[in-house]
Formats: sequence, structure tokens, C-alpha cells
Amino acid sequence: IGTVADLVPIRGENRILVYHGLRLLSHIQHGPLAHLKAQCGIDETCTSTDVGFRIAPRINAAGRLDDPMLALHGLLGNIDALEELDGLNKRRQLQTRECTEEAMQELGLHERSRQSDLPFLCVASPNYGHGIIGLIAGKLTQVFGKPSMAVAIDGDLATASLRSPPCYHITEGLERVQDLLTTFGGHAQAAGCSFNSQNLKALTDALSQDVLDVTSPNDLLPTIWIDAEIHTSDVTLELCEKLDQLAPYGMGNESPYFLLQGVTLEKLRTVGQDDAHLQASIGPIKVIGFSLGYLVNRLSGPVDIVCQIDRNTWNGTESVQVVVEDVRAGSISASIPTPSSISRSP
Repeated sequence: IGTVADLVPIRGENRILVYHGLRLLSHIQHGPLAHLKAQCGIDETCTSTDVGFRIAPRINAAGRLDDPMLALHGLLGNIDALEELDGLNKRRQLQTRECTEEAMQELGLHERSRQSDLPFLCVASPNYGHGIIGLIAGKLTQVFGKPSMAVAIDGDLATASLRSPPCYHITEGLERVQDLLTTFGGHAQAAGCSFNSQNLKALTDALSQDVLDVTSPNDLLPTIWIDAEIHTSDVTLELCEKLDQLAPYGMGNESPYFLLQGVTLEKLRTVGQDDAHLQASIGPIKVIGFSLGYLVNRLSGPVDIVCQIDRNTWNGTESVQVVVEDVRAGSISASIPTPSSISRSP
């Protein structure tokens, strides 16, 4: 769980440990981990995705919003503590969503546009909790493809968390402006620092200029690496079984993205809380697009889809489904590698 949650590369010995750990975790039926799995809605096979997006956030919620010892007590068998973790995680989700929306409004940006002219995104507020500033910065970088900093202001003290796309080494950037900082540390894509809040504008300006100095405009765009183009006839349970052989996925062994060109989405509708998600079909193939419900009335013609291929189990019946990452009208002109020439290199 720790290897996946802390984004350690899933290679070599780590891959062996995670592979066997997930198999054992899948078969646990009693005790605190079984209760935690039930909270997460994990009925059968436990994947690295389940760990990264369901189990780990609940454990981490204790340190983000409360006392990290609460997570330890829960993992040692205190069921009441596990229930409290579940509540804290829901609070963490709500706070992160509200603060991220506030941050985008402050910057004059909108998630659906994915466009910003700024080379470096910075938001600051006394309302930001220290435990969620990294999540805010991470969301900004994910959506807009720019290095980002979220700052919690407490009087004269400013505590910041920074995230960056691969084109910019955020910790090296902090080293070049360290005269404005009190403390800093991190690695290539994630870092933290503290400074006098009076230095906020100077630090933002300095990091903005540093980003411009060491990157090009084409670097600072939201980017998805597509591993291969496939056709709807390739989207089968057999493909899912082959992809399972590449698991466990995680840092250093990411789940592959595929391109489906010129497909028509049928039976379009929205699902989920606030109709946030998109549901459709491509012939008999089920399609789900998380947080893409706003596109439901804009996908009447042929589209290109960047997606992952997954299983869907309903009432004991297993079928293949397309999980949409992004969608656009028209056709992508760039050459996409065939499955036999897949490479992780940019």
C-alpha cells in the first residue's frame, strides 16, 4: 500500500512486492484491511488503482485533516477509527473540491477550457489547510499542464506545496530562488517550501520567469501520452486479459492510453452526483467518461477518444468498457504507434 501510495516506481523488487501484496490483499476477508476494503467498495480483486484512489486517500486523510495516529489505530484494528477515516476522507474531498474551484476563480481559469496564458500558476489563501495544498497544486498542474503552487497563509508565515509537469524540475527552480525562501525541499515534480508571506509576489514573479527561461510554450500544455491506436474490434475481454499481464500499474509502469479515431457515441446520458459523468456506448461497448458529463450535448458526430480499456462487472456479468480520458471532434493528424511499436519515450 505504501509503495503505491507514495508513487514509488513499480519496477524490479517493488514490482514483485506489489504484485504479491495485491494478491494477498484481494483474499483478505477478516480484520481491519478487510473492513477498509469494504468501505472502499472493493469486493473481489484489489488493484493498484484501488490502492491509489480508494485505500490510500482514506489513510492519508488522517494526516491531512486530523491526527495521523488515527490511521495507525484503524490499521491495528480499531473499527471506530476506520469509520472516522471514511468521514475524514469525505471532508477532504469536499474541501479540496471547494478550494480548487476557489483557486481557479482567483486565477480566472475554468477546468473545462484547460487553457491558461500564465507560465506558472500560484494561488494563496488563509482558508487553505496545510493538508490539502498539495492536492490543489496537483489539480492545477493536471488540468492546465503548468507548474503550480498553492500557499496556505498564516500571518507572516506562508507554507506552499508545488507540483510540476515533467518539463520543469520544480525543486531545482526553488534552488534558483532560494534567497526568497525560509525552507524548501522535494523532487522533480513535487516540492514544498515556506517563506515570509510578504515575499509571495516576488516569489511568484521569480518562479514565473524561471519557468519561461528553462521551458518552451509547447512544453506547458496539458499532455496525454498515447501508447497506440486501436479499433473498436480490438476492444475485447481478451485485450483486458493481455493488459492484466502488464499489471500492477503505477509510477514507472503506467496503465496504457489508447486512441480510438472516428467513433460515434450512442445512448449519451449523464450519470452520478450532479450528473458529473458521461455514459454512452460504441455499438455494444460500454463507455464511461468521469467528470465529462458537461459534454453530453456536444458529441453528436464522429469523435476521437483517448481512453483506457477496463472491465465492467454488473450483476455477476463481466464486460469490457472504454474509460474516456479525453475526447475531441475531428481526427488527430499525428502519427500514432501501432501496438507492436509501443514506446514510453516521449
